[in-house]
Amino acid sequence: MNNTAPIMVPPTGNGEFDDANWNPVPFHLREGLHEYIRMGRPTGDFLKAFLSNDLMSAIVRADAASAAGMKETAMFLTWHCPGDSYGSPAKYAAWIKRGGILGITQSQKVEV
Repeated sequence: MNNTAPIMVPPTGNGEFDDANWNPVPFHLREGLHEYIRMGRPTGDFLKAFLSNDLMSAIVRADAASAAGMKETAMFLTWHCPGDSYGSPAKYAAWIKRGGILGITQSQKVEV
């Protein structure tokens, strides 16, 4: 399997996320991160700690590829993902509760 192959990202309604270059994100984290951002699906322990800004827990839970890609994953989040989807345990939980980008899009359609 080619570990540098880009993930195929379905449209989300968020141009920056749709057009993101996923190559810097470690291959085995791409699907879980994508599903978390797009649909608010809970992640594995490493990504949960990373997205919650719990550096110590993230380091302890990281495999070699995840540890090596932490800077690139942080840059990806900063450049391509909504700021309220990461940064604290409360933001992580709230993002899941609202259903990610799709949940936000659907709630906006209901309010209109």
